[in-house]
Amino acid sequence: MRDNISKIGGYFITFEGIDGCGKSSQARILSERLEGMGFSVFWTKEPGGTDLGEKIREVLLKFDKEIDPLTEFLLFASDRNTHIKRIIEEIGRGKIVISERFKDSSVAYQGYGGGVSISFIEKVHREITLLDPDITFLLDISPSESLKRVRDFDRIEKRGVSFLERVRNGYLILSKMYPERIYVIDGSRSKEEIGEEIFSIVKNKLL
Repeated sequence: MRDNISKIGGYFITFEGIDGCGKSSQARILSERLEGMGFSVFWTKEPGGTDLGEKIREVLLKFDKEIDPLTEFLLFASDRNTHIKRIIEEIGRGKIVISERFKDSSVAYQGYGGGVSISFIEKVHREITLLDPDITFLLDISPSESLKRVRDFDRIEKRGVSFLERVRNGYLILSKMYPERIYVIDGSRSKEEIGEEIFSIVKNKLL
């Protein structure tokens, strides 16, 4: 499998889903398993995958006042414009890049959730993202389960169940639009079961 990675010049895997779905846990599990097999992995996140991104993350998640959805998207896009350069750099080194969130998040959250024009979001992304993930894992849980799992709500999570319903629906629409890339994973199961399913898919894709 290592030879295949070097031939394709790296690989790009993203994890998506509403808050509390288990993205961080599964990204870590996959990263550790791949590294244990001898692969070079770059694990990152949005917002905050760069020094500038960390500053933007503070505003996006900790700002104590509401931010309108369009401004919010443009802040995410600014972070992503910087982040993608690092992702491309690591892919060019033949690494498997694993990112917690990427452009699907903005379509789901600021688009379907916040009402920003999907066509506008996609237009901006065409200018800045330059590539699509090879695989996206959508960890699907219900909004009620999300709110049970999240203990320290950030500014976006405080918008409640109806907002998360719209975001989840947006993700599921995306999964139907891009079935060759987006794998919907039942996030209500144990970490071990989810991890095994994800690892199986990755192995089948890379072998």
